[in-house]
Amino acid sequence: GFNTLANHGLINRNGVGITQEAFSKAVLTGFGLAQKVTDGIFTKAIAAAPEAFENGVLIDISYLNFTHNQIEHDASLTREDAALGDAINVNPALVADFIGGKKTIGHFEIIAARNRRIAYSKANNANFTFNFA
Repeated sequence: GFNTLANHGLINRNGVGITQEAFSKAVLTGFGLAQKVTDGIFTKAIAAAPEAFENGVLIDISYLNFTHNQIEHDASLTREDAALGDAINVNPALVADFIGGKKTIGHFEIIAARNRRIAYSKANNANFTFNFA
């Protein structure tokens, strides 16, 4: 999500100096999530990687990629599990599987893709975890 927001210019494209206010506004615009939800995401990011923040401002988005099962997680729709390969960079084959040649994607397609990724990860990743509690 953070990378998507940066790629679309909703937060600083370089991923540096992101405030909670800027993040909340970007997530509302980009994903339609309420501020209460975005505040929870930002708070979880601070708890997961406190070294990535200074005075509540995200220093650099790249710091968030290294805390497994917080921001980066297994069964991603677009990235490998950390235990299986590159969990940082987008995997074009996973994107192609997710999109499936469709011009639009709805919640049924997202659910089906997530279920495929969870099944694959369970079968191939001995350290598989998927918990956002």
